[in-house]
Amino acid sequence: MKKLLLLTLSLLFTATIATAQEFAMTDGSFVTCSGGFY
Repeated sequence: MKKLLLLTLSLLFTATIATAQEFAMTDGSFVTCSGGFY
């Protein structure tokens, strides 16, 4: 059960990163905000 939760969380995290990168392409200010995150 814990493994399933972990998998779901990692998938969600990956999806969030992918979406954030798409936003970063259109919005330059977002890149500077998230620069420290990566």
